[in-house]
This record gives sequence, C-alpha cells and structure tokens, in this order.
Amino acid sequence: MHTKKSLSELWNKENTAYKTQEIGSGVQLFVKKLLQCSEILNLSEGNLSTKDENRTCEFLEEKAKKSNCY
Repeated sequence: MHTKKSLSELWNKENTAYKTQEIGSGVQLFVKKLLQCSEILNLSEGNLSTKDENRTCEFLEEKAKKSNCY
C-alpha cells in the first residue's frame, strides 16, 4: 500500500509533468494510488456485487472495455 510519504515523494518528483499531461497519463496512476492510501482517505476497494445502499467508504476501479478494430 502507498503511504503519504511515498505519495509526497512521487508528487514532488512528477508534479511538473502532472500539470501538463492528460489525465490518462501518469496522473491517473497517481490518483489511483491516492485513493488506495489508507492514511489519506481510508477507503477500501469495493466489489461490483455489493448493493449501492451497502457501500460505505469504498472506491471502484472501472475496467477499460477493449474493442476489436479490424
């Protein structure tokens, strides 16, 4: 798991690039690590099978849908 310290180090190393890149680049990976950091948000990764009314303090990672182009 990621810690506040490791996220801070990553931000300091990459923040200039994060400000100029699209969200699909390393910025998305940073946000994912931020969501997974229990020291910051205390969220857990949820399951799709959990009913909405039973979800608390969870995040879901959407899986990309691949399409076949011929």
